[in-house]
This record gives sequence, structure tokens and C-alpha cells, in this order.
Amino acid sequence: MAISEAAPELAGTRPRTLSVNWTKIVMWVALAPVFVYLVLPSLIVIPIAFTSSKVIEWPPPSLSLDTFGKFFADDAWTSAIASSFLIALIVMVVATIVGTLAAIGLSGKPFLGRGVLVGVILMPLAIPVVVLGLGDFAFLARAGRMLNGLQLVGTRPGIAVAQSVLAVPFVYVVMSAALAGLNPQLVRSAQSLGAGTWSLFLHVYFPAVKMGLIASALFAFIVSFDEPVVAYFLQGPDAMTLPVKMYTDIQYNLTPLIAVSSTILLAVSTTIFVALMLFVGRRSKAVPLPGAAIPTTSSSSGN
Repeated sequence: MAISEAAPELAGTRPRTLSVNWTKIVMWVALAPVFVYLVLPSLIVIPIAFTSSKVIEWPPPSLSLDTFGKFFADDAWTSAIASSFLIALIVMVVATIVGTLAAIGLSGKPFLGRGVLVGVILMPLAIPVVVLGLGDFAFLARAGRMLNGLQLVGTRPGIAVAQSVLAVPFVYVVMSAALAGLNPQLVRSAQSLGAGTWSLFLHVYFPAVKMGLIASALFAFIVSFDEPVVAYFLQGPDAMTLPVKMYTDIQYNLTPLIAVSSTILLAVSTTIFVALMLFVGRRSKAVPLPGAAIPTTSSSSGN
């Protein structure tokens, strides 16, 4: 009896069919060779960094940590790493402050000359880096002579100032996108209630852009840490970054230490990239921004 009663219900149901998204399959099949071509050369340096040989060869005859020991025992390499981290930290602070202030100042209502200012901020992205490096060298050399012989070329602060120009456009773009979700009426309301500059930033702007602030700071750090051209023009005995040291050793002293430095650069870049993805993932969640409209349901509006 129970079987006969259940039979009509079973007869009316259809077996589920698995839908195949052929668009995604074709996309992944087409992108897989490109991904392998871009990533595989970078991954090859990792086994070479652990080689026991004194020369670069593939495949490595055996694996060892001796190359890393030689790398960190070499004062030239450790000084280059220290210079890269110190300069990148300075660039991160300077570029984040300048780019954030520029994004806040240029957000809101358009005004006469806004497009020109935005073009000036983004101009380093369009100018060849070699031209920027040569211009930075000439500018800092002249500025040093005007400042009572202050040495800027061949110093870490000089490289940091020049690389900050490269990092500011990235910070500006990220912060402008973050500020797009801020309700301008909230800013005007806070100003009408007497909020000062610091209070306005702390209680209105910062809650809306804090994730973008972290992301832009990481962008500025990696732009400086991986930048070789401007640093090559402005290098000095006490101011040689890791990419510049790698470039000079590739020309005159090619050893597995190059693979170790490449592995370190790859590890730092990958760590920052993963951190950026985590921040972007958190930021993309449905979190209402300050001043954003909160949707209401039809039932609540009826009440």
C-alpha cells in the first residue's frame, strides 16, 4: 500500500542532470599553458637555490642548504637585502600618505583642473622607467648641490624618494576605488557639525578605506622591493638593493647565490600577493560602508 502511494510521487520526479559549464572548461584549458609559461620559469629557480653545486646547473645534482648559508654569510648580499627592506618600508609610508591624501583631496565633486592633477599623479605609469631613472638622477644631484652639498644620489633616502614617485599612482588608484563607496553626504554632515581634519579622517574616511589603505601600502612595498631600474641609476656603495645586486652578479659573477636571491624575492612577492588576495576577499564581503544605504524589506516598510 505504501509502495503504491509513493509510486505517483516517484513517477513525477525527474533524475537530476549534472550541468557542465563548457565556457569555464574552455577558459581553463586555454589559460593553463599561459599559466605554466609564466609561473614555471619562476619556480625552476627554487630547486637551483638548494643545489649542492658551485655552479648553476639543471637539474641540481643534489639538494643542500649550503648555498643559503653562503648567501647569508656574504655581507654584500645581506646588505642588499637590508637596503631593499628599509627602502621599501620608507616608500610604503611615504607613498601611502601622499597617495591617500591625493585620493581624498580629489574625491567628491569635480572641479576645474582635476583632470590635470589626476594626469600628473598617474604620469609615472606612462613614462618609461629608464627615463624616470635618468631624470631622478639629474634632479637629485642638482637638489643635493642646492642643499649645501647634501648627498642624495647613492643613498637609501634618495632611492626611497625616487621610488615613491613610482608607488604613489598605485596607492592613488586603490584609494580612489575605496573612496568610491563613501557617501559624500556623510562627509558634509561631519563638516557641518564641526569635525576637524583629523576627526574627519579618523571617524569618516578611515572606516571606509582601512582595507584599501592596507592593500595600497602592500602595493607600494612590493613596487619598491622589486624595482631595479631607478635603484640602478641611484645606487651607491652603501645603497645597493637586492635587484641591483642580482643584476650586477648576473653580469660578472654568476653563481647559485643568484637563485637564492630570486627565491627570496619570489617568497616575499608571493606572501604579499596572498595577503592582498585575503584583504580583497574580506573587503568584497557585504559590509555596509559608512553612510551607505541599508536596504529594507517590504514587510519592515509596511510596519
